[in-house]
Amino acid sequence: MTATESAGKRPQHACVIVGHATIDEIVFEHGEPAEVLGGAAVYAACGAAQAGGHVSLVTLTGPDYDFAPLIRSVAERTDGTLDLSSSQVGPAGTIRNRAWYGGPENRQWSVLDWNAMVAMSPGWQEVAPVVPAASSLVVCPTPVPIAAELVDHTPLGLGPVVVDTEVHYLSTPESARQLLQRASLGVILMPSWVHLPALFSVSTQDTDDEILRQVARRCVGTGIDLLVIKRGVAGSVVIDGRAGSWTAIPAASRPVVVDPTGAGDVFDGAFAVTMARTGDPVEASCWGAATASFAVEHRGATVPPHFSRAEAAARLRDIRLGVRRPAASSAGRPS
Repeated sequence: MTATESAGKRPQHACVIVGHATIDEIVFEHGEPAEVLGGAAVYAACGAAQAGGHVSLVTLTGPDYDFAPLIRSVAERTDGTLDLSSSQVGPAGTIRNRAWYGGPENRQWSVLDWNAMVAMSPGWQEVAPVVPAASSLVVCPTPVPIAAELVDHTPLGLGPVVVDTEVHYLSTPESARQLLQRASLGVILMPSWVHLPALFSVSTQDTDDEILRQVARRCVGTGIDLLVIKRGVAGSVVIDGRAGSWTAIPAASRPVVVDPTGAGDVFDGAFAVTMARTGDPVEASCWGAATASFAVEHRGATVPPHFSRAEAAARLRDIRLGVRRPAASSAGRPS
C-alpha cells in the first residue's frame, strides 16, 4: 500500500498509531444497517490529526479498505498530516465487525472472524521502521501479547507510549497483569471505566469515588505513575500514582450524538499528540475530550466535516473550565 499524505514522505516526530482498520456494519435502533469504514487505529489517527499531529498509521487491511476518505478529511480539515506508507495489505481480508445500538449505553459488538482479527494485528515487524522518527506511540486495542511485544521493543525515551485495551482482551488475570506491569514501567494505560473490574478487581457495586480511591491506591502501591480512565459522557480521570490523587476532566457539553463508535480511540490519538507536545496529562485529556466530542457527532472513521480549529478551541476552553482538581486517596507514594 503506497498511499501517503500530501508531502509523500514519512514525517519526523510523528505520532505512530498501530492497530486495526475495520469495516463495520452498524445497526441502530429503528434504523437500517449502515456499513462504514472504522477501526480503532483509524479513529485514533483522526484524533491525532485533529490535535495537529503528524501521524504514521500502521495497520493491516484487505484490498477492499478505501483510505481515500480518510486522506481527504485529514488534508482538508486539519493542520495534521497522515502517512500510510507503513500500512500494508495483510494475510487475511479486512476485519469486519457488527454492532447493534439499542439506545444510550446499550451497545453490543460482534467480531465476525476472530482468527482474522489476530492475523491482521500489526506487530513489531511492521512498527519497527517508523519508531526512530516517532515522538509518541499509540497501541490501540489488540491482543495483549502483541501489545506487550510492541511496548517491550519500543526504546525508552521515545515520548509518551499510550496503550488502550478492550474487555475481550482482558479475559484472564494474566492479561491484566501484563498490562499493569507495563504501566508500572512508564507506559500510559488508558482503559475505559468498564475495564476497571478486570484490571484492578474493583466492584461495580461501589460508588464511583470509592472505585477511584481503590484504583489510585493500587497505582500508588504498584508503581504506576500515570493512569488515564475514559468515562464516556462522564468525561475522564487522570490518576497521579505518585501523589495518590486524581483529576476529573469533563466531557464536552451537549454534543449531538450520531454514533459514539470510536470516540475513545479519537481521545487516545489526541491525548498522545498533546502529551508529547506539553507533557501535561490533564491538558492532553482536555484535547482528547474536545476531539471525541466531534467524533460522536459523525459516523465513520474520518475527520468530521464540521470540525474546525476554531470550534475545537471553543470546546476546549469550556472543558478546561470544568476540570476538577485534585481528589486524593488515603496516601501518596513515599518520595
